[in-house]
Amino acid sequence: MGLVRKIVNFAKDKGYMSKYAELKYPMLDEPKKKHAFLTFEEFDALKEGVTYDLGLKRMLFGRLTGMRPAELTYLTWNDIDFHLKTVKVQAKEEWRPKTNEERVIPLSRNALGILQELYEKRKGRWVFSTSDRPVKSIRTALKTAAKKAGLSKRVSPNMLRHTFATHALLKGADLESVREIMGHKDIATTQKYLHSIQEHLRKTVENLDS
Repeated sequence: MGLVRKIVNFAKDKGYMSKYAELKYPMLDEPKKKHAFLTFEEFDALKEGVTYDLGLKRMLFGRLTGMRPAELTYLTWNDIDFHLKTVKVQAKEEWRPKTNEERVIPLSRNALGILQELYEKRKGRWVFSTSDRPVKSIRTALKTAAKKAGLSKRVSPNMLRHTFATHALLKGADLESVREIMGHKDIATTQKYLHSIQEHLRKTVENLDS
């Protein structure tokens, strides 16, 4: 359906369907994309299934900061300020941020605790690695944990970022703060999470009828 929509709208914009104007073929609106996220209960079930300690800490930290998977991969100890309780997303020789812009994210007590535990056992410059090379992804660990937890959703590393935004907004965070933490240039990108929240709240109310 999505492909048909794009073809029809493209043809209308280019005037290829002008001679069929009498058909009054309606323009098809693009559906609003809803970000897949984990509910509070699903997230709790997922973390119980992660047996790889470093993977678990990375998963928890991702949900607490909203950082992109690649930002977690290339996070170094030089990016952490334990005194100011912040993490700085910044370019490295091996990698550059998606928007090429640096940003500073405040750390919660739990997020800071995760880093302090890892710092005591650090073996290199990369925060979420036990070697001199960054760990590119924990997709397999998440997939295994989701299966153990009996989740029907396809859990991906980026879903943790969506989960951060959704949970933060459900807990009362303002949209602009979430936008700044996540590094969105346009507030419209952050507003997409509101659709997920509205659907989640509706399901919560409907569950009372069961």
